[in-house]
Amino acid sequence: MVDFENWKIQQELVIGIADKNPETYIQAIAYFNPFDDIGELGTQIELSISDSLVDVDVHISKEEVIPDFELRQTSTGKLSKKKMSKSRFNELYQDHICSSIIRVSRELFAYLPLEKARVNAIGKVINSSTGHLEEQPLLSVIMIPGTINSLNLDTIDPSDSMQNFVHNMKFSKVNGFSPVDKVELK
Repeated sequence: MVDFENWKIQQELVIGIADKNPETYIQAIAYFNPFDDIGELGTQIELSISDSLVDVDVHISKEEVIPDFELRQTSTGKLSKKKMSKSRFNELYQDHICSSIIRVSRELFAYLPLEKARVNAIGKVINSSTGHLEEQPLLSVIMIPGTINSLNLDTIDPSDSMQNFVHNMKFSKVNGFSPVDKVELK
C-alpha cells in the first residue's frame, strides 16, 4: 500500500509541475528533499516561488564550515597548526559560497523545469552603522540551467564561474564580502 501511495503522490506532483503550479513546485521540493544534506555544509535553504519568480535564499555560516587555521607537516614529520591568513580565509569562503550557489541551483533544476532562478547567498556581516552582525545578501545570481550544464564543474573555480551569470557580488581578499542588492529577475 505504501508504494501505491508514493506513486499517487508522485503522479499528482508530475501533473502540478507540468501545469507550472508554484504550490506544486514547493510540494515537490518538500517531497524529494534534495537539500537534506545541505545542513552539513553550514547552510540553510529558504525557497519562495510565485508565477514569475523562483527565489532561493541560501543562508551560509562561515564559522561552522571554514576553519581559521591551516595544518601543515613540518620537515621533521610533525603536524603544525598555524593561523590562516585573512586573505586565504576570505578566498576559501568566497569559493564555498559560490560552490554552494551552484550546488543548490543544480539540485533545484534537477527537480523543477525552470528556465531560471534567482539564488542568493545570505551571510552575516557587520552593519557599520550599528556595529552588529546582520544577515545580508552577499551574492545574488540569476542561474540558468543551460549555462550550468555547459560548465566543466571538475575544473572551474567557483568564484570565477559567477562571471557566466548575471550577478551582484562585492568581494575583496582583504575585507571579504560586502552586502549587495538582490539581482532583479527579468
